[in-house]
Order: sequence, then structure tokens, then C-alpha cells
Amino acid sequence: MTKRELIQALKDDPSDMDSPVRLMYGYGDRGRNIVAAEIREIEEVPVRYSAYHQDDVLIDDSEDDEDSKEETTYVIGLFTTSRY
Repeated sequence: MTKRELIQALKDDPSDMDSPVRLMYGYGDRGRNIVAAEIREIEEVPVRYSAYHQDDVLIDDSEDDEDSKEETTYVIGLFTTSRY
């Protein structure tokens, strides 16, 4: 999803503008529960594909080298806990 698509989806939603927003994800337990985590931070962050995780993972800018800059993508990150 892009930032534009997210904004459009929020505009199309007729609910109250003060409705809480949660990050929904599968908890990974036996009951296959979906949790609704509170979003604590929103930040543009660098990610890179990880074959091990088979998905993008957050990378630390301070550890990034010039050779891998082309593989780095910046995305809007919705954090459920503080990064710091």
C-alpha cells in the first residue's frame, strides 16, 4: 500500500475522525489470534529485503554501507513500540 492509497482509504471511511487506529497482525499463536496494537510512532525508515525473513526488514542507517544503498527502500513505518 502506498501513502496515497492509505490517505484515500481514510478519506473514504465515513467513521469519526477521532476513531482510534490500530496495527492488526497475526500473533503467531496456536489460536491464530489477531492482535490490535496501538501505534506509538510513525516515521520514514529504511528497509531492505531479507532472504532469511522473506520480507523487508528495518535497517540501521548508521550500519549502512555505500554498496548496498541501491537495495535500500524508504517506507512509512508504523511502530507499536518505541525504536529508541
